Amino acid sequence: MSYGKKVEPELSDMPLKTTALVIIDMQNDAMAMVPAGREVMPAISRILDVCRASDISVIHKIRVHRSDGIDVEFFRAEMFKRNPFLVNGTSGAEIVSELKPHEGEFVISVDGKGRWMDNVFIERLWKSVKYEDIYLKAYSSMMGLRKGLATYFTFYNERRWHQSFDRKTPAMVHLGTQPQRQVAA
Repeated sequence: MSYGKKVEPELSDMPLKTTALVIIDMQNDAMAMVPAGREVMPAISRILDVCRASDISVIHKIRVHRSDGIDVEFFRAEMFKRNPFLVNGTSGAEIVSELKPHEGEFVISVDGKGRWMDNVFIERLWKSVKYEDIYLKAYSSMMGLRKGLATYFTFYNERRWHQSFDRKTPAMVHLGTQPQRQVAA
């Protein structure tokens, strides 16, 4: 079975500084369960090579499950009981060797259940990051972006009060400390 024409990556029209390649669920067990996934591997590999050569950020998203299967989606639970798959810490949950992450590439690991809820919070976080930092500062380099994001996340976690946390910072909630009372100078 063929899935369309051969893909040849073309980057000339892409804004390279604000582009990232996201590779989703290309893990050993997933490829064993969906053999057609191997058919797209050469195209993904070519795109990955071009992005790495062009210094485009690469993000690998993987899905893992606990060994007891408690976090497996309902509709996959019976299949998991018969033959556990994508179990955290096993070779089946690892990214296929052809697409192994290089140093500096991001790997985001999510579990089965609750993934959609994680996405809600992540989308909210990245909206804040974009509008409160990235769009305002218009970073001109990856080094500047990384330093800027480190500074922003320190601010976001330790100094920025959150309405959903009753005007506490995430650090206060996590550590169980109380906000300091602000006094007029």
